[in-house]
Order: sequence, then C-alpha cells, then structure tokens
Amino acid sequence: MKKIGLFYAPKGGSTEKVAKMIEQKLGSENVELIYVNQTKGSDLSKFDNLIIGSATVGNDAWDGKHPKSAWDKFWPNLASCNFSGKIVALFGLGNQVMYANNFVDSLGQFGTQIARNGGKLVGKVSGEGYDFNESEGFVDGMFLGLPLDEDTEDDKTEERLNNWLENIKNEFI
Repeated sequence: MKKIGLFYAPKGGSTEKVAKMIEQKLGSENVELIYVNQTKGSDLSKFDNLIIGSATVGNDAWDGKHPKSAWDKFWPNLASCNFSGKIVALFGLGNQVMYANNFVDSLGQFGTQIARNGGKLVGKVSGEGYDFNESEGFVDGMFLGLPLDEDTEDDKTEERLNNWLENIKNEFI
C-alpha cells in the first residue's frame, strides 16, 4: 500500500484526536498526518491515497462572528484539485443530538467536491446506529464517510473507527 496523506482540521480537538488514532492504528510508516493550515493544495497531489477529516461547525460558528477555519482557507485548493486516480476516504465529527439537522454535513460537502473532481470515494457507512434528522453527508442510505460523535457517543468511536479502517485499508493502492 502506498503512503496515505491524512489531511485534517481543526487542530486541537476531536478531529485531530481521531486523525492521530488513525495514524497510530495504520502505522506512522503508512500515514502522513497533515494539518491543512500548514500545507498547499499541491500537497494533495503527492498522494494517491487520501483520508480527509473534518468537523461540522455548529451554532457557535453560524453567527458569522467566527474566524475562517483552516478548511475555509484551504477549500479553493481542494476545489481546484484533480482527484482523478485518487482513492479518498472521509471521516467527519459532529454532534447528532445538538445538531441533528446538520450532522456531519462536511462529509457531503467534501464528498461532492471530490467526486466532481474525479476522486473515488471509499469507506461509506450505513446510517444504522445513528440518531439524526438530516445530513448532507447521508446519501442513498449511506454516509459518504465515517461519522463520529465524540460529544454524545464517544464510547462508540473506537469500534466504529476499527470497523471503518478494516473496510478501507484494502481499498487503498
């Protein structure tokens, strides 16, 4: 398997925690952990295998007062990237209780853009066991990546992550 570029943001919270768990579980020799605020769009092209991790912002960010996130700043790079020939897995953090109408929407935003730009999405997850109302990341009965809720279901993260990694690691080239 070629090295996986694991791009993530934000830094310092649950998304970074899960990114580091993935690196530990797959081995640092197989994963290069990259915080998006420290990279350029051309860095995506260095990898045939990608994992992208993000968090869906909540009410505190919808008031228009929040500073641009690392993903907001990086998005133009992502939107213009050619993902042809790339295998991409997504994971997203959200709170299905407090934000049941927007649970892991970022999976949908990233998944749509990556597919539009020619990438092959792997690692879709059934909605079984999740309790939410709506999500841009939930399409045809499947999440476009791994949804995790470290706020209300942190006790399920380890098992969900292990199952997901077992499914995706054979997809990478």
